[in-house]
Amino acid sequence: MPNVIKEFDAYTVQYTSSKEDISLASISCFNGTEWVGLLTFWERKSSVREPSVINGRITLSYTLDRFSDVLDLLRNEEPLQLFLHSGNTWGSIMTKDREPVGEGE
Repeated sequence: MPNVIKEFDAYTVQYTSSKEDISLASISCFNGTEWVGLLTFWERKSSVREPSVINGRITLSYTLDRFSDVLDLLRNEEPLQLFLHSGNTWGSIMTKDREPVGEGE
């Protein structure tokens, strides 16, 4: 499978309360009205899932302690895209364009 890249321009956030081993937070990524990705956040590192493409959407998992970092990136950078390496061994949230040095963000 080739690398998969999905641009996105909007997101929704869900923060869940549960005793079960489910993701405790998730961020759905959208390009216009199309749902293109899902970021999930897990309490334990052992629960983090492999990156994947499910129904055409890139799914990336993180530990819950990364939630604030990811949300900060979404709030402060644009344009953004999701990237999944061809071997499904890793994926990223990336800026689409180069950022100028000393931008002051």
